[in-house]
Amino acid sequence: MKIMKINDVKSICRVTALLAVVVVATVAASTLTAQEPESAAPPSDLPTGKQVMDRYIEACGGEEAFGAIKNRYSESTLEFVGQGIKLEIKTWATRPNLIYILMESDITGKVEKGCNGEVFWESSLMSGPVVHEGVQHVMGVRDSTFERFVNWSDIYETAECVGMTEVGDHNCYEVVLTPKEIEGMEEEGAYHPVHLFVDDTDWLIRKMNSAIEIPAGTIDVEALAGDYQEVDGVLLAHRLQMNMLGQQRLVTTEKTEHNIDMPEDRFALPEDVQKLVDK
Repeated sequence: MKIMKINDVKSICRVTALLAVVVVATVAASTLTAQEPESAAPPSDLPTGKQVMDRYIEACGGEEAFGAIKNRYSESTLEFVGQGIKLEIKTWATRPNLIYILMESDITGKVEKGCNGEVFWESSLMSGPVVHEGVQHVMGVRDSTFERFVNWSDIYETAECVGMTEVGDHNCYEVVLTPKEIEGMEEEGAYHPVHLFVDDTDWLIRKMNSAIEIPAGTIDVEALAGDYQEVDGVLLAHRLQMNMLGQQRLVTTEKTEHNIDMPEDRFALPEDVQKLVDK
């Protein structure tokens, strides 16, 4: 049973990295599937996906405010709801796609994951050091992009507004982001679309449906974002409820700092990870 919990934590790390840079806290997440709801308005009455994303960026502070942010440090808590498990999370991230996440609890011990811009890796007491390749590498490097939904056009080929749906009390536009193809990577698992649900009143992301790839297969994730707070001129979600594998996880961010004095070796590969790369 503890092994399953450890594996779940590894999946949560992947989702947290995906969302933490925007929503997201990712990483990133009901039936636990990215089902497409019926549109409440004819396609001709809908804004374009780009228009919705532009309004989202503007509502959260605008490109100039985000452009002034070069890096981010945050402290969060991940709770496995109903299981009595909580992990403390510390995340360091900087442009363009450097990230290091440290998760710890008495049950799991230390769980690390990171991206130095080229290598996507993780390490835990259960798995030891792992350097991801193939689909996991592509998704990890892409999802490590700093403010990936603000800079969505760098990594996504298209943004298509496909309809409207309700998320709780919010009427939302559904925008489907399709990743850009990468030369030499033909596996479909590397290109799962991301479904964003953007409030038609305040233009904040209220929900994200996505899929993540792990060695055991594909996991569908629903992430509900809330408690937006202003930090240095930009709005960031400080609460993320993730539904996956029939269970609920809750990420709550307690502290966020921008443009910190980042240690020079913060994103360097750990020695045991570097040895795997050098093989």
